[in-house]
Amino acid sequence: MESVKKAVAATNPGVRTAAIQLIGTLSLYIGPQLNLFFENEKPALLQQINAEFEKHAGEKPPSPIRGTTRASDSAGGDALEEDDADVDLVQEDILPRVDIGPQLNDSFIQELSDKNWKVRNEALQKLSNIIAEARFITGNLGELPPVLAQRLSDSNKQISATALTVCLNLGTAMGPACKQHIRAFCPGFLQCLGDQKVGYLQSPPGCSVLAKG
Repeated sequence: MESVKKAVAATNPGVRTAAIQLIGTLSLYIGPQLNLFFENEKPALLQQINAEFEKHAGEKPPSPIRGTTRASDSAGGDALEEDDADVDLVQEDILPRVDIGPQLNDSFIQELSDKNWKVRNEALQKLSNIIAEARFITGNLGELPPVLAQRLSDSNKQISATALTVCLNLGTAMGPACKQHIRAFCPGFLQCLGDQKVGYLQSPPGCSVLAKG
């Protein structure tokens, strides 16, 4: 992708055009998340790239022409069968992930479990900002899971609601790696979703987080 990004910024117009066409072809296999690699480009270039995406909207990639072939006996001869394997490139295969573990140090964990609700709330906001800045993160959360799980059942309902939203963002940023932490968070999710006083039963974010596990 770094090579493609250099190509779309090339001074030669033929190289730029070919690179944009290549991006359109890649979008058939990778999907809309390919946009994330070019979101910081100049508006004029983004417009060209988006136009190329739209040109291929609704199209499906062609069937692979290479695969494992095997001979099988059939009435009077050998027949070659080709195993078609669908290309399944997903977000976690192509996007670099940030390890936020070092930022979740002892000082931060203490803030998240502080007796003062304002300090706990500020820690949640800090965590939310860390996740938003990193966008895509690894599964390394250090000592965070059990402490954040406590905030899901916090005596302060506003903090509990904020913690649920943070968990949603955490799961989205982490992707499939969030499954390793579901044991820590699941009891808190269920308690939040069952609290009718604050309407958690109608909270789409809570349901989304729970579904990720």
